Amino acid sequence: YLVQLDHARRTAYRTAIDLDARTADVATSLTVRCKDLSTGPDWEPSGERVAFLTGPLLSGRAQIAIQSPDGRLERRIEAPGSFAIFGRVRWAPDGGTLAARVSGPLEADVLFLVDIATGESREIARGSDQRKVNDKIREIRWSADGRTLYFQQDNDIRAYDVASKADRVMHYDVEVSGF
Repeated sequence: YLVQLDHARRTAYRTAIDLDARTADVATSLTVRCKDLSTGPDWEPSGERVAFLTGPLLSGRAQIAIQSPDGRLERRIEAPGSFAIFGRVRWAPDGGTLAARVSGPLEADVLFLVDIATGESREIARGSDQRKVNDKIREIRWSADGRTLYFQQDNDIRAYDVASKADRVMHYDVEVSGF
């Protein structure tokens, strides 16, 4: 499946694609037209659900929406931060946890994990100032076994061990001079 967000219509669409046959179905709506904006979709590894961030731009709390492929809203989970169009969610390989990044227009980026069964969230990283270019949390990716979440903060690649809750720098920003 390919998920596409249409910000002007405030909805998300799903298209089934068969790469071998080089065919694609007609795009179908995943969401009923909503008053809020949505961003950062990701399919659950089983392909049974899609999650994305939603909320009012500039004036409200972010929520994680989880929907079935037929567009039925399964649940909404409050996110610890304001909604902004640059958010993203990523399913853990087991489908039991979501990593999500939100950032309000004048707030710091917040990276957190959400337990899908309980809806409880745990902040794991935060930028200090949204206005600084080098103080952002960018890419987020899970390891294949789901034990480690990798993310970029500033110019460093960091690894967060879910079990021990330890965070370490994997790659350091290197200054190059003499050019």
